[in-house]
Amino acid sequence: MRNNGPVTQVNHSLSPDDVLISKTDTQSYITYANPRFIEISGFSLDELVGSPHNLVRHPDMPEAVFEDMWKTLGSGKSWSGLVKNRCKNGDHYWVRANAVPLNEGGTIKGYASIRVKPSEEEVRQADEIYRDIREGGKRYVIQEGQWYRRGLLGMLSRFNPHSLGARIGGISALTLVLLGVTGIGGGYMIQQQSLDEERSELRVQAYDLEHQVFLGQQALLSGLIGGNGADTAQVVSEVSKAASGLAGAWSDLRAELSTHGIPVSDELEARMARLSNGAMVEIADHLQVGRIQQAEAAFARFVQQESSPVIAELDALQGELAQWAESAAFNFKFEEQLAGSSLSLHWPVD
Repeated sequence: MRNNGPVTQVNHSLSPDDVLISKTDTQSYITYANPRFIEISGFSLDELVGSPHNLVRHPDMPEAVFEDMWKTLGSGKSWSGLVKNRCKNGDHYWVRANAVPLNEGGTIKGYASIRVKPSEEEVRQADEIYRDIREGGKRYVIQEGQWYRRGLLGMLSRFNPHSLGARIGGISALTLVLLGVTGIGGGYMIQQQSLDEERSELRVQAYDLEHQVFLGQQALLSGLIGGNGADTAQVVSEVSKAASGLAGAWSDLRAELSTHGIPVSDELEARMARLSNGAMVEIADHLQVGRIQQAEAAFARFVQQESSPVIAELDALQGELAQWAESAAFNFKFEEQLAGSSLSLHWPVD
């Protein structure tokens, strides 16, 4: 593992609005770093671009974490985990990191990384567990960025229905804003081969919502990750169009759910409205006048304020769907569908 020299014990805590973004090529050499990443890391843009991303790796990070990351990404699954990074002067900062391969025509051309502020409890746990792993302890295993106790208790904990909500508490806004909706579209309806005529319209509406999520993700990704030569007016237009399409798709699906007597809570309704009419519109407004950092901050605020409630509401909707159909067609698990969804954003870490 790369030795990044002496370290201090000085911690720099990110603010809730901080979003650190970078892109790399397929060999993990940095090709882009946003201003906040440059500022927090202490390196200049020239020092970062062209350097391997592990330039900011802190020696306290166990190698097992990064082995797990690459194994997970290599299998096409998402990766989200706690990472301690080293500043140029030896200080450090903790991040919640997510990873996504950048695909062009079905070929991976590089990776993107987005990091935000983790909770104090997440940092405390990560510090303790990573120390145990570094010292040769065998109590924990890392899997897809999450740590689990070995043995029966650890195996049972992997099925904790609240684990996803905890996991996304501080991840990228792109993921949070979209993954709740992705769960509803989620692919599970599309994959059902035995949906009867009564359910066919619901299936169509869910598919449309999933497609709108995909379009929104692409538009937001183009807008938030700078340095790609994207035309600002075009990006803003695409984000606005995606917001409108998402609102329409949600409205159609909600109406179809109502037809089948499946209630949607007022809380979920309000959050979906804030997504399409609030967060995405606000971000488009910032992008239109070149306020990239403000756009990133708007995402981060949405993550901090909406993540756990969104998951709670979707869990409630899951229960309603399960009651509506006792058959296997709707016996799905949000956690599995969201974690395995190709629409979720997964960002490489340092």
